[in-house]
Amino acid sequence: MRLAGDVVEVDIVNNGPPVPVEILGQIFKKQVTAKKDGTGVGLLIAHDLLQKNESTIKISNEGDAGVKITTRLPSYKDEI
Repeated sequence: MRLAGDVVEVDIVNNGPPVPVEILGQIFKKQVTAKKDGTGVGLLIAHDLLQKNESTIKISNEGDAGVKITTRLPSYKDEI
């Protein structure tokens, strides 16, 4: 986690398998999933909620090392 100006950036990295390249660019769309029994709505909901709150989410593969999820959230430090 880091403060970048007026934005808080949070990185989460796992060591699981990478997201298949053919769906990586579509990962936030309805019914897109890499899981056998997935519904394809979890990341869609997360993306929409973050977007409605002036935030972003990005997913990228870290080679064979896993997947990195980066969220950028507004910092409200002046309002505390």
